[in-house]
Amino acid sequence: MDVDGLLPVLCHRMDTKRTTPDVFDERYPARRVLNLIGDKWTPIVLYCLSDTVRRFNEMQRQIPDISKKMLIQVLRELEASGVVERRVYRVVPPKTEYRLTTAGLKLSVDGL
Repeated sequence: MDVDGLLPVLCHRMDTKRTTPDVFDERYPARRVLNLIGDKWTPIVLYCLSDTVRRFNEMQRQIPDISKKMLIQVLRELEASGVVERRVYRVVPPKTEYRLTTAGLKLSVDGL
């Protein structure tokens, strides 16, 4: 087979062999990760939790520019995603600790 006859065959195979996933599909793994950590505060909160267990007020002091409302929102989203574990102690005053789960450790800066 000559080169001129081979080119249409190769192009045809390339056109019909479209098995690459659609990166705009919400189920695409990279997109799910970016949806989780793609905002302003989530990577900072993950870094703050990467080395130890922290209480809410500790994190608020570690990240001075974040508002209380935003920190709560980010922590709730990470908890709902299974990245952060929240432990509430029934004491007065209330004590709440946050730590990374196994999945969270994989996403943390030290885990990369």
